[in-house]
Formats: sequence, structure tokens, C-alpha cells
Amino acid sequence: MHGKVFMGKLQRALGLMSGTSMDGIDVALLDTDGDRDLRHGPAASYPYPADIRVMLRAALGEAKALHERGSRPGSLGEIERVLTELNADAVDRFLRANGVDKGQIDLIGYHGQTILHD
Repeated sequence: MHGKVFMGKLQRALGLMSGTSMDGIDVALLDTDGDRDLRHGPAASYPYPADIRVMLRAALGEAKALHERGSRPGSLGEIERVLTELNADAVDRFLRANGVDKGQIDLIGYHGQTILHD
């Protein structure tokens, strides 16, 4: 993104990360002008429960067998729903723990959980 998009206004952003390690969700707060991180705020990690890690491993196996990328057979649809809820919960917990009102957040960057690479 380019700073001109924001017309000089600082934007408060939340970044969410959940990588191939499948250990949990990392959340970080920062202020940006669209080009640079101008202030790093707090960060936290929210581990996945053991049963979710089991579901993720099962989804990895199912994803390898997919022929149609848009389909969500078996546990893929369920893990998609569960991860969406866990990420929303992580955002809520993070904001409460750090005394940040939802209205103060201008944008959220979230790449999702990696299940399959081509």
C-alpha cells in the first residue's frame, strides 16, 4: 500500500499470523502511514488447542487429495469455520487484554492458515 492512500492519516492495524508450524495465532498491533511501520504496539500469541492441531493435520492430508481448489470436502469446511472463529476470538481477546477499542482499528491484515502449497 502506498501512503497517499491514507492521505497522511496514521492507520492503526492488527496483523494476524498463523504459519505452517500450526502452533497458534500471533497478533500484533502497529501504526502505519501505509509505507512504514511507525509504531509497534503490543503482540501476543494464542496457541491452538491440541484437538485443533489434530484437525489441521487431518486437513493437510485431505487438501493434498483435492482436485478442485474451491471445494471444501470432509474436514476442510469444518476447519475453515473453526479457524475463522479462533481468529475472531484471538482479535477480541487481544483487544480486551490491551485496552484497545474495536473502533480504534482501521484495518486487519490476515493471510489465513496454510493448508496446501502448490
